[in-house]
Amino acid sequence: MKSISSKINDLIARTNRTWGIYAQDLDTGKKFALNENRVFETASTIKIFILLVLFDKIIKEKISLRTPIKIKKKHIGTVGRSSGISQHFYLTQPLPLYNVALLMIIVSDNPCTNVLIEYLGKEKINQYILKKLGLKKTKLLTNKVDFHKDFNLKNTKMGSTTPYEIALTLKKLEEDKLFDKKTSRKIIEILTHQFYSESIPRYLPTWANVGMEKYKIKKIANKTGSITYEDDNYFTTRSDAALIYTKNRRRFVISIYHEGPKDNNHIYTADNKNKIIGSKISKMLFDYFYKGN
Repeated sequence: MKSISSKINDLIARTNRTWGIYAQDLDTGKKFALNENRVFETASTIKIFILLVLFDKIIKEKISLRTPIKIKKKHIGTVGRSSGISQHFYLTQPLPLYNVALLMIIVSDNPCTNVLIEYLGKEKINQYILKKLGLKKTKLLTNKVDFHKDFNLKNTKMGSTTPYEIALTLKKLEEDKLFDKKTSRKIIEILTHQFYSESIPRYLPTWANVGMEKYKIKKIANKTGSITYEDDNYFTTRSDAALIYTKNRRRFVISIYHEGPKDNNHIYTADNKNKIIGSKISKMLFDYFYKGN
């Protein structure tokens, strides 16, 4: 029988990507790590940290999640090159703060992200990451998410993190080390509504994948990320970080990051070959923890 390391190395050897992985069984402490401390471009996984800072502000300042907040033209950026749906809204009525946060996470809405970066402040977000979370390699690097025509690898990045640091953050969230239990469950609930399931969740035994009799997973709370630098030889960063809960009350955290050039095969679809390999790694890790193989 090949070890989990050998199986994963066999898969990634087929790619021209640099991979970073961190996974842990939160109940037994069993781990798997590969380049877990390497710094990667976050792409939209930085939005997990923005969500945490938002809830920190909500609690400290006793702000209602129903507080209205307006998306303005300046938040939208280049229409058609952004992610999410609010770029196509009529910008007449404000949305509840909760809805803005929800859109940022579940459809990775960039205008809503820009609203929250402005609302919270880039420096305050980074201070929270450094001081509250104690992370030295994670940082928000932009005041505005916008994929304009001059978007390139050298001077346009959303954020930085490592597979270990983002997994550690999700672990602390699950263990109620960042907020009280009620707030932690509310944040995790938002992450469970994630629309994109073609990365870590793709091959896992959820009800949607295997049906009522065989599904083992109760819920997955995750956030995906992807950036393609078209003018830089299609250099792409792809990522996903997830908390996984099984029906028999097992808990796992998995983060998978990979980046490299010439990634123009099904750039933003579920059929991207490197995204599929990441999904296969996720299934291997789940089986490693759940079944012990």
